[in-house]
Amino acid sequence: YTKAQLYLLQGKILKDKGKFKEAIKFIEEGIEISRINNLVECSFSLFSMLGTIFTEERKIKQAEYCFQSALRFKNQEQIKKKNIFINTHIHLRELYIDQKLWLEAEEQIQNALALSKKCNDELKQIDALITLGVLYLSQNRKNEAVVPLNHASKLAKQHKLTSKEGKIYFQLASCYRELDQ
Repeated sequence: YTKAQLYLLQGKILKDKGKFKEAIKFIEEGIEISRINNLVECSFSLFSMLGTIFTEERKIKQAEYCFQSALRFKNQEQIKKKNIFINTHIHLRELYIDQKLWLEAEEQIQNALALSKKCNDELKQIDALITLGVLYLSQNRKNEAVVPLNHASKLAKQHKLTSKEGKIYFQLASCYRELDQ
C-alpha cells in the first residue's frame, strides 16, 4: 500500500463510523499525496470517496464537484480497468435525481450503460438498464421505461441473476399496470 491508499482506507473507516470531518481531512491529505506522486488511480478513488462523504452530508455541490473531478481521470492511461468509473456515473445520477435534474441524470445513466457495455460488465449493465427504467417511471414515461427494463430482464435471465429478475419484474408490473389503465 502507498501512503495515499492508507489515507483512503482510514477515510473510509471514519466515514463508515459517521466521523465525516475527520474522514474528509484524511481524504484531502490523501488527494494531495496522490497529486504530488502522480497516483492517478488512487486520486480517482479518493475523489470518489470524498464525493460519497459529501453526499451523505447532503453537501450536493461539493459531492458533484468531487465526482466530476474523479471522472476527469477517465482518459488517463494509468487506469487500466475503466469499469471503475461506472459507479461514479451512478453516484452523479443519484445527485441529479435528488435535484430533479432529469436530463443530467439520464446522461449519467447512459454513460454508465455505455461504459458497462464497453467493459463487458453485464451486472453493471443490468443495473444501469434498471436505473434507466426507474428514471423513466419517475417521470411518468411508462412506455419508454418498458424498453430498458425488458432488456435488463433478458440479460438477467441469460446470466441466471434471479435476484435482479425480481426487481425488474416489479418495475415492469408497475409499467404495465399504469399502461393498462
